[in-house]
This record gives sequence, structure tokens and C-alpha cells, in this order.
Amino acid sequence: MKISLRLMGGSFIPATKEDAENIKQFQKDAVYVVDIKVAKRTDTQRRAYFLWAIMIADILNKENKDLKYEVDLSKYWNKDIVHETLLKKILKDKFNKDSTTKMNKDEVNQFIDEVVLFLANNGIECPDFPNKED
Repeated sequence: MKISLRLMGGSFIPATKEDAENIKQFQKDAVYVVDIKVAKRTDTQRRAYFLWAIMIADILNKENKDLKYEVDLSKYWNKDIVHETLLKKILKDKFNKDSTTKMNKDEVNQFIDEVVLFLANNGIECPDFPNKED
């Protein structure tokens, strides 16, 4: 099980409601071994990325688009298929990275531009990347 925590006031607290629910499953008085890693992107950024993947999937399904990016891509799109077969392929091809967590801020902006360009070249208007003002 993977749980995200925030350090607040000297104590770790669950980062999301889902994390809080997962913690409720812990057994009282049990000892847990924890591998601590600092996330390179915030939970808000992660949620925005996957919301964007959902928005892209909706457009691809509505327009009934099959895409070609090194291999033929899906006929039915969802968040996971967009992430695994489209976004990660662009990320690897253009930035030689396996995860958006390994990108710096400039690379993230360039990555978004690459996705928009790829979709535009295939006749698809890409939705704007979600932000807090939206």
C-alpha cells in the first residue's frame, strides 16, 4: 500500500482523504517499516496531470480517433491508456524520461507543448492543462 503524508506541525498527516482511509486499515500496535521519499511534484500537480489525461481521452473518444505514435494506439481511450500509450511515449521519445516526476519545471512546460503539437498534427484540439484558476 502506498500512502502520501504531509509534515505539519512536526507530525505526519495523510495528504488526501483516501490516504486517511488507508491508514484506518493499519493494525493497532503493529510496527510498520516506511521508505520515505520526497515527491517531486505535488498532489495537486499529479491530479491536474491525470485530469488532463481524462480530458484528452474524452476528446479522442468523442472524435473516435485512432492515433499512430510509433505504434497504432487505442480505439477506446481512458485516463490510463492516454497516460501509458500516448503521454509516456512522448515523454520517452522527446525527453528520454520514464516519468514526469523526473522532469524539471521547464521540461514539464515543453512536454505539454509536445503533447499539444502531436494532437494538433493529428487534427485534435487539445484541452488546456488544468490549473487552479480554472
